[in-house]
Amino acid sequence: MKISFIFLRSRSRSICTLITLIASFGTPFSLGAQAIKTNILSDFAMMPSIAVELPLGRRLSLDVGYNGAWWENRASAFCVKSHGGQLGIRYWFEDIFNGHHLGVYGLGHSYDFCFGKKGMQSDGWCWGADMEYGYLLPLGKSIALDFSAGFGILGGNLKEYEPQDSHFVWQSNKRYRWFGPTRASVSLVWTIGRMSHEKQQ
Repeated sequence: MKISFIFLRSRSRSICTLITLIASFGTPFSLGAQAIKTNILSDFAMMPSIAVELPLGRRLSLDVGYNGAWWENRASAFCVKSHGGQLGIRYWFEDIFNGHHLGVYGLGHSYDFCFGKKGMQSDGWCWGADMEYGYLLPLGKSIALDFSAGFGILGGNLKEYEPQDSHFVWQSNKRYRWFGPTRASVSLVWTIGRMSHEKQQ
């Protein structure tokens, strides 16, 4: 059984390139440390992720993230195609990249999932917004774990289909709204530069 994996398509390349440029050059408002992150939970689910976080002051930061995957095996009607991301502002109760934080996020995602008998595909982009709470646990001078969870609303349109004789037969269109838990992450964080609370020591 052969499963093809194409992670960096043209759109994915553009997003990852943008995130890399942001991480390289920062923003006019950034100071001190910057962070590059990956969500371990998303990575284990075969949906690689990358994010950068930039300080906007001593207790505010800008968080930009992307995750995506392109797994497909037409012979067994298996498909996990997904890409999307989030953009948010975080407030840190102590200092940047240290301890408890709250965030407000906008979310965007598209997907196509099929596991043998039934499949569902987003009709365009799905959108949402949430509030996040988290805690960053330093493991060393440059490495940390960030635990976070989001609660908010997601919405969009989807198409349901069934695989039949190597074809995908449309069944119905649906609109959905979800209010509740939206995200969970355990992120490995690598900080670049010195953090503000380290400079004061």
